Amino acid sequence: MRLYFLDTSALVKLYYQEKGSKLVYNILTGEGTFCISSLAYPELIATFSRKVKAKEININDFDNIISTWKVDYKSLFAVVGIGNEIIDYAGSLAEKYALKGADAIQLACAFEIKKRIEKSKYEDVDFILVSSDKELLEAGDSEGFETLNPEEGV
Repeated sequence: MRLYFLDTSALVKLYYQEKGSKLVYNILTGEGTFCISSLAYPELIATFSRKVKAKEININDFDNIISTWKVDYKSLFAVVGIGNEIIDYAGSLAEKYALKGADAIQLACAFEIKKRIEKSKYEDVDFILVSSDKELLEAGDSEGFETLNPEEGV
């Protein structure tokens, strides 16, 4: 079984053509389970709001992207909520790796999924952390995650 945890930097590539978009599309149209943090919901909307402000996309594109995102969020992804335990752990990760707060929360959510896998009866789970954020990927590597940067390919 293949399980992917995608942070917002990877998710954006599904809705906006940029380096790594094809790989993210291939991942999400292939077989596997796709997990995200609930933090991705406002982060993705904020990312595209900033693209409108910077005139990188128009308001019609924004509306189409966000309406697709809202459907996908509820139907395509297993979402990890952010509770106090994750926030506390994110603080430890931010301190240990000097991560930005949002990246620390993303990594803490990935750990939550990893913990659930270890407690489950599933065997042979390939768990892959997908991000375009180099600092997040480095921290993930240091913590023993298999990582994938869609901008660098397989």
